[in-house]
Amino acid sequence: MAKLSQTKVLDVGCGVGTLSLFLAAQGAKSVLGVDLSPRAISQAVIARNALQLKNLTFKVHQLKTKVDQFDLILASEIIEHLPDPQNFVKVLNLNLKPGGSLLLTTPYAHNWLRHQGYLKNHDQTAGHLKIYDEATLLKLFPEKSWKLESLNTTEGPLRMLLFTTPLGFFIKFIRGPLVKIFHHFDDVLANWFGKHDLILVIRKR
Repeated sequence: MAKLSQTKVLDVGCGVGTLSLFLAAQGAKSVLGVDLSPRAISQAVIARNALQLKNLTFKVHQLKTKVDQFDLILASEIIEHLPDPQNFVKVLNLNLKPGGSLLLTTPYAHNWLRHQGYLKNHDQTAGHLKIYDEATLLKLFPEKSWKLESLNTTEGPLRMLLFTTPLGFFIKFIRGPLVKIFHHFDDVLANWFGKHDLILVIRKR
């Protein structure tokens, strides 16, 4: 992929713009963040203006067709909500330049908490229509159109519990050296109970 300073980025389902803000601040050529939520976009715009990021645009928008050609598309925690994921992948392909990369994340089907049923209510509340494993996710990306770069699991049960239970209250107390300690214990527990997210990096042919 081109250097970040030469990279046009599309962040699909950007929410309050965390990833868009980071890449723009790191010097991406341009970043477009789109989301269905006017409230999320309004918060993202406030952050962009505070940081004076001229290379970043936020829009309330549903990606249904080609809007431009991008070097990098981010689709983080989106595909599990969609009734027609195959069409979504086709639209992503339309918006990528040949050789451009897609970074996609989604909840992972195989871990102890999910197999024990502890995440069933969370999935329903969050509107998750399908939970993927490696095989079912890759079926959406035919080899004639896509070249796999990497597909890995990430995030252990501690992070999942903080995001799916009232324990999330403690996130604001995890600061400074506690961050490294937290990640260490999360990685240890992940070896026992499995990881909770898939992260796919794939290139358009």
